[in-house]
Amino acid sequence: MKKLYILPIILLFMNSCIDYESTTSFVLENKSGHNIELHVSRFKYNQSLPARDSILWIENGAIHRHSFHRRGKGDCPFPFGDQFAGMVIYFDDTVSTKYTHKDTVPYNPLKKENYSGGKNPEHWIYTYTYTFTNEDFEVALRLRDSV
Repeated sequence: MKKLYILPIILLFMNSCIDYESTTSFVLENKSGHNIELHVSRFKYNQSLPARDSILWIENGAIHRHSFHRRGKGDCPFPFGDQFAGMVIYFDDTVSTKYTHKDTVPYNPLKKENYSGGKNPEHWIYTYTYTFTNEDFEVALRLRDSV
């Protein structure tokens, strides 16, 4: 009978020694009908390196994917790795719009709640997708024309 008590303790101990690693991928899909250029300030694409200003080009119909790996369970809370990231989106080099992480508008790619997706139920892998549509372009046009 004592052996039955020892087995769960051993299994619990073995489970606590497992070194978990989670991966969070952010996918930017361009279905807007326009070529997109993203100027991202403070893009922290590698958690062990400082944040950098970066430019991402996503042609119409293309996708961009970047991933964050971290020790332990849980996903990356910020799509570009830094809570202070900012972004300017250019559509066809003509129309632009600017976002910061503080902006609570529905078309802000810096806010994870504007992405679809989530956790893979079998692994510690998270995939979130933001799809640029013609509505993103229309929002940029309205913002430009309202100035």
